[in-house]
Amino acid sequence: MLDLVFVDYFAPVFILKIFGLFTYHFISTSESFMQSYSLSNFYVLFYVYFLFVYVFGLLGVLFNIKNMLISLLFIEITYFGIVCLFLFFAVFLKLEISFLYALLILLVAAAESVVGLGFVVVIFQFQRIVMFSSFSTLAV
Repeated sequence: MLDLVFVDYFAPVFILKIFGLFTYHFISTSESFMQSYSLSNFYVLFYVYFLFVYVFGLLGVLFNIKNMLISLLFIEITYFGIVCLFLFFAVFLKLEISFLYALLILLVAAAESVVGLGFVVVIFQFQRIVMFSSFSTLAV
């Protein structure tokens, strides 16, 4: 039972790692891939990958209705996708302001993690469960 819970909670992370390893293996082992595509098409592959990470995080936030910790994980994945897209635009389009935006988004993501995990710790101390239904214990 513990293994099933572990796989259920961390399946999105495993899916992202498998997708990342697949694309890295495909790019690094195929010499014809690098020869047949120009550098701009190579950038498009990264753009699509970062956009996929962003949309994956958004869908995870929208469709998770029970566990607060998993929602925080998906919000962090969404922030990661946004930061990667800003860094992509900074490198590809040579927009230096995108580096600043990426840094500011990382700061907001860190602050959001601290506050969200603080809520999770307080709720867990009272009820030993971290579901959205347990927010009523925070009411005064």
